[in-house]
Parts: sequence; C-alpha cells; structure tokens
Amino acid sequence: MTKSLELFFDLLLVCTGAKDSLSCLYTEEQWNNALELAQEQAIEGVLLSAIERLKANENLHHSGKTTFEIPKMVLLQWIGAVQMLEANSKKIAEASETVVKYFLENGFACNILKGSAVARYYPQPERRQSGDVDVWVDGGRKKIYDFARAFDKDGNLYGVNYHHIHFHLIDGVHVEVHIWPSYLSSPLRNWRLHQFCNLHRPTMDTDKPSLEFDRVFIMLHAYQHFCGHGVGLRQIMDYCYVQKQGFTEAEQKDAAEGMGQGKWRPVE
Repeated sequence: MTKSLELFFDLLLVCTGAKDSLSCLYTEEQWNNALELAQEQAIEGVLLSAIERLKANENLHHSGKTTFEIPKMVLLQWIGAVQMLEANSKKIAEASETVVKYFLENGFACNILKGSAVARYYPQPERRQSGDVDVWVDGGRKKIYDFARAFDKDGNLYGVNYHHIHFHLIDGVHVEVHIWPSYLSSPLRNWRLHQFCNLHRPTMDTDKPSLEFDRVFIMLHAYQHFCGHGVGLRQIMDYCYVQKQGFTEAEQKDAAEGMGQGKWRPVE
C-alpha cells in the first residue's frame, strides 16, 4: 500500500502544479488502489486532470524514457467514474440555479456556499464533486423560519440547528438553507464571525460569495470538518484552489484579522 500512497500523492502534486511527472512507474494494483483512495476522498475528478496532464507531458517531451504509464482498464474505469461525477456536478449546478432563482423571486438575497460556488476556482469546475446545495439566505432567522413554515404543507421545519435548516424544494436534491454560513463554539469568536459575515452579506446582484469571503469561509469549513467527522482532501483541495487565486499582503492580513474587524450590523 506504501507505493499506492506514493502514487496517490504524486498525482496530487501534479494536480496542483508542484510536480510535472511521477516518481516512478507503478503497477496495475497500485493504480487501482490509487483510484480507490481518490474515490474515498472524493477527488477522482481532479486527479483525472493530473493523469491527462501527465499524458500530455509524456507526448510533448518524450525522450525514449517512459516515466508515465497507466493500465488501460484502470484509465477507462477512472474516466467512467469521472463522467458520472461530471453528470452529478451538472445536476447540482442546475439545482443551485433553481434555488437561487426561487429565493430571489421571493425577495431574498442569497449566495450558494461551497459546492458549485467553490468549484469556480478549479481549473475544471465540473470535476469538483458536490453532494448537495447549501444556500446562505439573507433575512434573519425569524423571517426565514416563517417562510419555510409557509412553504411546507404541514407548516413544519426540518433539520433545524443553529445555522441552517433543510428545505424540500427539489426532488432528489438535498438543500440546506443557511441563516449563517457557519458557526464557532466560542461565543466571542462566533460573534466575530457574525461581524465578518455581516460585511459580506448576499445581495440581489450575485449568486456566489466573494473570493475575500471564501478565503475565510472555506478555511473555516475545513476546520469544522477537522473538529467533527474529520477533514478530507476534498476540503483541503477547496482551500488550495481558493489560495491559488492569489492575494496581496494586505488581503492576506485582512483575511487573518477580518473576523475581528468591521462594524457589526444586527439582523432584523
């Protein structure tokens, strides 16, 4: 399994641009194990892009010494898995558009979080695996709860916790309506998070949050996974591609200190 892990991390480094080739040739079993690891971590899409880059480099710089070779059956299996992933990504992206349109038509400004929103930072957005639709709806807890109760035929709320509820808007797609994008257990830090969020509230003019917001939010999302069910490489890759968008020294300082800055605007 050690060599399979080496291959897996080789592909990660190629994917992020840190390497241009693999460390050595790998066996079919090692390639199969690497695919299984990629699927466990929900990053088989971005790693297929690494494989395509390796194939292109091999064709471009072929010097008689083979440094890359993937068994045909493994490659076909990998491509098939990614094609299904891309179809699901398209479904989630379309569902996100439907959710945004619905809330805008009902007078709520909103932003899609994670999912198809963070996928825009990837070289091939359709290869970022998404599972559901998370939408941050501006309006305050009471107004959103009242709207959700009016929407449900029985007047019920579902999946209620501190920062979001479930909204049965689209068959077959799990939709989470966020009152706040996230939360922190410390009351002081959570208040600072509210300050930061109030500086980046959704507007009626855009359906996705700003890069400035995502620099903090995506890092916080990975932290929440780390403290909860465990952080996976999908969350790490999200943060990697957010950081690859680049930022100035001043923007870096703002991202680090942002949650303690700004004027808090209470929610009505």
